[in-house]
Amino acid sequence: MGVGAEEEKRRRKRAKEERRKGKRHAEARSKLIKRVGIFGVIIAVIAGGSYVAISGFLSGPSIGPLNSTHDHADFIVYINDERIDFSQDQFQVRSNYVHLEGGDGEVIHMHAINLNLGFFVQTLGMRLTSTSISIQGGGLYENGGGRELKVYANGVRIDNPANYIVQTLDKILIIYGDETEGEIEALLETVPDGAGQVQGAFINPP
Repeated sequence: MGVGAEEEKRRRKRAKEERRKGKRHAEARSKLIKRVGIFGVIIAVIAGGSYVAISGFLSGPSIGPLNSTHDHADFIVYINDERIDFSQDQFQVRSNYVHLEGGDGEVIHMHAINLNLGFFVQTLGMRLTSTSISIQGGGLYENGGGRELKVYANGVRIDNPANYIVQTLDKILIIYGDETEGEIEALLETVPDGAGQVQGAFINPP
């Protein structure tokens, strides 16, 4: 075989090897791009989920913008015959959207539309479901053993209290215990009318 033939053979071999290297490089680059793409999607999902979670914590689901309203409602809570005192400092002005203020533990001050009861009690360190109520540092109270959670708005029992949208001048009663119908009727009468006075003063300032 002549020198020219040997050189051609080596050239073809080098070309073949270069093509193999190019193919391996392209495959590696393709895999890297896919990994980066998947990683980017994961990051986007996590970031999106975090944003939703943070937004939900700050403003609650479907709650309107801050200062989209200024309304008031009354509420009281009884756990095993004991009325919870929300006039303490730890319960005052816990959220700009909805809060208690001025050392009053009964009047709900709402500064955004579409505020639900679940979000409001969450700002107080509580959690409300259709069958339980929990209080931060005070335990979990679930239906059972003859005791039951009952929530009323203006004398009407609410089946899904956490999603109930609090209305202007509502009178909300939250009870956990073994009260009879007669006892519940008496407790409904204990819901104050502070919201009516505050609302009137707000609408018609002196």
